[in-house]
Amino acid sequence: MPLRQVSELLARTIEYHRKAAGYYAGMGAHANKEAVRLVTEYLAGHELVLVKRLEDFLSRGGHEVCRTWLQSDPDYHMERILDGLQVDRAVDAAEIIETAVELNRRLIEYFRRMRSISPNKHVEELFWSLEAHELDEQRRLSAMACEV
Repeated sequence: MPLRQVSELLARTIEYHRKAAGYYAGMGAHANKEAVRLVTEYLAGHELVLVKRLEDFLSRGGHEVCRTWLQSDPDYHMERILDGLQVDRAVDAAEIIETAVELNRRLIEYFRRMRSISPNKHVEELFWSLEAHELDEQRRLSAMACEV
């Protein structure tokens, strides 16, 4: 398994959130329905907030946790989470939320995997906090799904 610094894994996570924001924004740009626009605006905005938070964390730079190395499983790459997604103009709000729930589930799985291979408690806590944030988002998405 390749060795990777936590900062590299976080940079990949930032890129994932940027791509996800673009994916949702693209769906919203092609939306025919107001509900779709509202859902995609929320999702894209949420992804961009995560980008900002992670960039702020990395920019502080002095974190020992960011310089920590770990063996990253090649089967768990952020880039693969978004594979195969296409912007569909005919999609409705419920389908978008369903897609968001699935992407979120994959992200939670990724953070769990990174937590399970963490070399120390500080790295483990970092990935646990990322996982916990996504679990909260999963609950919000589930509630949103009940409303559309």
